[in-house]
Amino acid sequence: MSAIKIVDAPAWMSDLQPWSLLPSKEVVKIFKYHDAGALDAAFHLGTFPRPDQKIGRRNYWRADTINREIKRRLKIDALRKLNKGEEQS
Repeated sequence: MSAIKIVDAPAWMSDLQPWSLLPSKEVVKIFKYHDAGALDAAFHLGTFPRPDQKIGRRNYWRADTINREIKRRLKIDALRKLNKGEEQS
């Protein structure tokens, strides 16, 4: 199983409307992927949400999709920590 990088939402994300579109370049920075190819691989493997919109050859995600993914990753991290604590007991 691959490691999921846990990230916090950047401060500027709270200024965006839920329907605001974020390009791959920004999503790569937020989730600390190596490059856009790694992000493409992640959504093709099903470990990251598919783009909400494609304009030309570029992929875009809605701000609410990115916020949901951040919350999902934080929840997974919390559950892992909880399970790890129970195993050590």
